[in-house]
Amino acid sequence: MFTAVRESQALGLVAYRSNFPKLDSELERRFYMNVSTKPVVKGKRPLGVWILTGYALLLVGLVPIAIAVVLYASGEAQAAGVDTLDLLLPLVLGICATIAAIGAWRGNNKARIALVVLVTIHYVLIAINNLLMLSSGALPESQQISSWGRVFRGVLYPAVYFWYFRRAKTKEYYERVERV
Repeated sequence: MFTAVRESQALGLVAYRSNFPKLDSELERRFYMNVSTKPVVKGKRPLGVWILTGYALLLVGLVPIAIAVVLYASGEAQAAGVDTLDLLLPLVLGICATIAAIGAWRGNNKARIALVVLVTIHYVLIAINNLLMLSSGALPESQQISSWGRVFRGVLYPAVYFWYFRRAKTKEYYERVERV
């Protein structure tokens, strides 16, 4: 029986079942009855989900968005010869990573998978960029060590995200999410 029917009966209002169309799927019932579909998580959010989604939100999502916007707005990108389209990739990747991080934090399984993919793309592109700079010889000796550190992080961070979000206990958290 529909929630609205039960509530109207509790209030003493007359609600006839014949007034409601026959709804075959849960999605149709939710849409028709305007029931919230926000995820409700039973249990405690694991600490690793807090840390990794927060890290991705800030350093894969918001910081690249801010850098792209500031470079474009200040005109420094154009002065350095960077095309506007070159700023579009970090901007789109950052927006998608922000949405995925928030969704993964809230317990959405698809967002969890998207977050791992986006973090991997982000850090692999950083690693490739730094490897290309190292192989070109354009970097002075003083900056080569930090560039090797970025290459190492470009491999390490995706591995950590892949490992953590595929753990059985982490998957349990995402399986416990129910739709109201």
